[in-house]
Amino acid sequence: MSKESMVDNFTNSSNHNSNDIIDNNINNNNLNDKYEPIFKIIASVKQKNEIIESLSESLLERIKNLQQRISSWKFPPLYISNQSLYGEFEKPSATLDQIYQFTEKSDSQSSQLSLKDFFEKTIQEFKLERVELLSQLCEVKNQYAIEILDLRDQILKYKNDFNGLEIYSNSLYRSKTNLEIQLSNRESEIQELKQNFYENQKIVNDLSSQLDTMKLKDSQTQILVSENIELKSKLEEMEYKNDQQEKLDQAAKDLEKEESIEKDFLKNYDEYDSKLEFQSSSQK
Repeated sequence: MSKESMVDNFTNSSNHNSNDIIDNNINNNNLNDKYEPIFKIIASVKQKNEIIESLSESLLERIKNLQQRISSWKFPPLYISNQSLYGEFEKPSATLDQIYQFTEKSDSQSSQLSLKDFFEKTIQEFKLERVELLSQLCEVKNQYAIEILDLRDQILKYKNDFNGLEIYSNSLYRSKTNLEIQLSNRESEIQELKQNFYENQKIVNDLSSQLDTMKLKDSQTQILVSENIELKSKLEEMEYKNDQQEKLDQAAKDLEKEESIEKDFLKNYDEYDSKLEFQSSSQK
């Protein structure tokens, strides 16, 4: 299933977040832990079946070879010893003990036996061993068949989990796609915010420069106001002095006027007094 089809099939799973991806990994690990014993059992069953089939084939091959060798002998030996018998069959088994009991004599005490009877009995023992192995093989196969049926039931049970996980995985992919889209949008927004920040920073720098200029002008204005107040104070002082000077000048003028009047009065009085004195002297 392609990524595009996953996105189309799960359009309603946009509410997942990145934590779902972590949970999915945990669920997958748990599922692997569940299936690991099953895989081990299946491998063990296969290995045991291979071993049993190998033993069975080996036994049949040994019997077949023994029969061929017997049929090919033109002059068979009259007896067989324990050592030569042991060399013929290198793999020991539980049923070989019966064969050893049949020929349980040392080389020095070996007796002549009927070779035909010996091989017939040996072949019969191998056949019995083969039947026993086949019986055990059937029992093992039946047991493994039951285990395999149980495993099939478990696999069918877990298959639903796989389907659910596939849906869940697709949903997570949809969430991942949405998160990537949101991340791309956020990156665009961040770039736009950075641009706005740079522009605002430029405006702030301009305003700061203007503020410094205004502070300088305000400082100069304060100096001018202080100088203006000082000039105003001096002007008022000068006006006050001018008023006082005008008053003094007016008082001086009034005084001069009074002095002039007084002089005129004294002058008139002197003239009048002189006139009276003249009249008085004339009457005498």
